[in-house]
Amino acid sequence: MKRTLFSALLAGVALASLSTPASADVEYPFSLSFETASVSGKAVPHTQLRGELSNTDTNCHSLWIGEPGGIVPGRPGFLRYHREATVCGAASTKIDYLAAGWYPEVRAKLCRDETETTCGKSVPL
Repeated sequence: MKRTLFSALLAGVALASLSTPASADVEYPFSLSFETASVSGKAVPHTQLRGELSNTDTNCHSLWIGEPGGIVPGRPGFLRYHREATVCGAASTKIDYLAAGWYPEVRAKLCRDETETTCGKSVPL
């Protein structure tokens, strides 16, 4: 009886550790900058980013988030980026990104204007 109960307990602990990544609950300071724009706030790896996108000049800058876009032959780690927020002029806006689920890779980058043509380096969440 004790052996069966102990085995069931170990199986439950193992299942719980597989279903929730260890880093999912760890919030850390996040910052990113490109040209005159910056993002600062808190992030949880692979799942969320909360903070502020700020700009100090008259141009527009956008925050783009890359999430896995599916399996593309010959392109492991393929990410599909979407614009999360844009700020124009000397202003700021709140960022409240929350992924639909835990992804193995999520990246953020800042771009000039509202397009993804001139961007800074992407960094992982």
